[in-house]
Amino acid sequence: MMEAVHHYEGYVAKALGDGILALFGAPIAHEDHALRDGSIDFAVAAPVHQALAPEFSFEPLQTLEMIVGCRPGHPLAKATEWEQLLDCEWLMHLAPGSHHTDMVGQLQRAGIPVPQRIITTNSFGVTWNLMTRSDALLSCPAAWLSVQPYAQQVTRVPLRMPLPSITLGILSLRDTPLSLAAETMAELFRREIAAHGKKLATGG
Repeated sequence: MMEAVHHYEGYVAKALGDGILALFGAPIAHEDHALRDGSIDFAVAAPVHQALAPEFSFEPLQTLEMIVGCRPGHPLAKATEWEQLLDCEWLMHLAPGSHHTDMVGQLQRAGIPVPQRIITTNSFGVTWNLMTRSDALLSCPAAWLSVQPYAQQVTRVPLRMPLPSITLGILSLRDTPLSLAAETMAELFRREIAAHGKKLATGG
């Protein structure tokens, strides 16, 4: 039983007689934990391909531009050079396989300096509230600029250097067919993303 928990990167917290108490998503968080434990049939997500476990299948639907966002009125809201932002505080979700972890890795491999003042967060709500109430910066999809109420709460920093893009698609368990209801819902997402591809890609 413990081997099965470890195989799916869970954590055995305690032995309870003939059973065990196992945690998934802690102490190592996974973007796909709800799929791993069967809570959901599929997810519309943007996983990092290199970190995608072999038990998952990914159907790409749309490439999304990533930007640096800040609160309106930020002192560096008009910065154009990456070096201008290096001394700022950054909000990042640095779980294994996250986009922020991948972005930092790509920058390091390209020999580009990375921010050192990083505030690690583990939820969208906390991250967004900190960004809107402080001078911390956030890497996020450009599409958020066209979604209310977020569009009123964030300003795009006009960097000349592009950030690594992400790919949005349908993530599911490999070799596990979706139920009729789940497949119907997935098809609705396919049609919606296809109909609004450009707006999703760039926020325009």
